[in-house]
Amino acid sequence: GKVMAAGSTNVIIYTEVENKWRAVAEISPPPLSQDFGKKPALLRNIVMVPSSSNVHRYSFSTGRCLGLEGRLEVEVLQRSAAFGDMDDNDPRKLALNWILNDDGMNLRADSENLNQRFVLTLLAFSLNFEALEHATIDTLTGSEYVYSEWLSDTDECTWFGVTCSEGVVVAVELADCSLIGTLPPEIGMLGSLEVLDLSSNCLFGTIPTEF
Repeated sequence: GKVMAAGSTNVIIYTEVENKWRAVAEISPPPLSQDFGKKPALLRNIVMVPSSSNVHRYSFSTGRCLGLEGRLEVEVLQRSAAFGDMDDNDPRKLALNWILNDDGMNLRADSENLNQRFVLTLLAFSLNFEALEHATIDTLTGSEYVYSEWLSDTDECTWFGVTCSEGVVVAVELADCSLIGTLPPEIGMLGSLEVLDLSSNCLFGTIPTEF
């Protein structure tokens, strides 16, 4: 069938790989004022897709969500995980839903900090986010830092215990924060992480091999 979109909404192209949907392209459609008879070559080349094809197209209101989800599946999720296979209470699914529906940052699929913000959000849902929601030190007089609450609309680099260098997470220090749970393997996707201090908390399970 035909794919036709105009305006500022991008078209996300998905394909089925090993029984899982993978994002393969994000295409910017022409502006509303442009003549559809003079489409850019890239858009014109993908307008006609055979109905038997495994390519699936998402656009308009679902375009941002599915493009973002696809990037996280490809670049962040570990052990061949897919959001579509998870139950609603899976910490990874909860983290995705927060990013999509509750996060005031309104990240897009091409946001530079998407992956690290998702991993930190996943860490919160894996280790009792209620404790991290209210973990701040702004009540300590004389502190040179005032941290934000976890799962707030602020930059994740300002969240309590998180240290960044040039916008990239390099340390997460959450000792004695009443955390309980298992460390997710996706923590290994914080490629510049140098310090992870979760001492004096109640963690169980093994350290992920991905870390």
